[in-house]
Amino acid sequence: IYNLEEQELAKYAKAEELRTALHLKMIRRRVGEGYRYFVSNLTPNDVEREVALAATGCNVSVSLRSGESCFIDASADGSVQVTYPVGVHTHRSSLLTDLTDQPWSLRFIESQPAFDEEITLDGLKTWEALSVDSLNELMGTGVYETTFNLSAADVEKGVYQLDLGDVRESARVYINGTYIGCAWCVPFTLDFDGLLREGENTIRIEVTNLPANRIAEYDRQGRPWRKFNEINVVDINYKRTTYAGWTPMPSGLNSYVRIYTLKP
Repeated sequence: IYNLEEQELAKYAKAEELRTALHLKMIRRRVGEGYRYFVSNLTPNDVEREVALAATGCNVSVSLRSGESCFIDASADGSVQVTYPVGVHTHRSSLLTDLTDQPWSLRFIESQPAFDEEITLDGLKTWEALSVDSLNELMGTGVYETTFNLSAADVEKGVYQLDLGDVRESARVYINGTYIGCAWCVPFTLDFDGLLREGENTIRIEVTNLPANRIAEYDRQGRPWRKFNEINVVDINYKRTTYAGWTPMPSGLNSYVRIYTLKP
């Protein structure tokens, strides 16, 4: 009987390709004669593909970067509308330049402990992984800077997207001295225009990390930092927690920095 019920249910409960093929998270609700989907890409991969909606059989083109979400409205007449609620969803045309592996300078502002030296990097790295002991406990803002050259043809392409890859944890960005925005959540991208010029360009990325590495060092040293009168923060056995054994968390730019041109 159970198998027969499954077979009957299978006729009406078709698997959603959004889940099975694209591995996206989704919620589907009936709205009037149609359906509304809320879809989130919680995978580490960008998705750009056409799939069929199980509820209506309509095809829909889904373009979601890791961390992005959208609404899909599917009508009974077969029409489909995709809405990207966070900002304007943009489509890349081509890679303009990849700045990942070129030399960068790294210095620190508003940091504890204070670190006054400037470090030259031969490619992007997070600062806790550098061979400087005090950096694996530093809490503050690291300033990454580099220059890059563009041709006259490059700067005629209009609108651009800066992709910061994996940021730990937020980044304020300046191109040729002009602030273009703060990237604080996935996907760490910022759109801009009118700032690039022929010849040499500069980019400054101010990355602020979490205090986790500093807190772990405080616990290793036995320094008081908790602002509680009672125990408050406890483990599963209701014992006071300690973070002395924490492995340093990545801090800074953790993957790549690329600039893309956007489709008009």
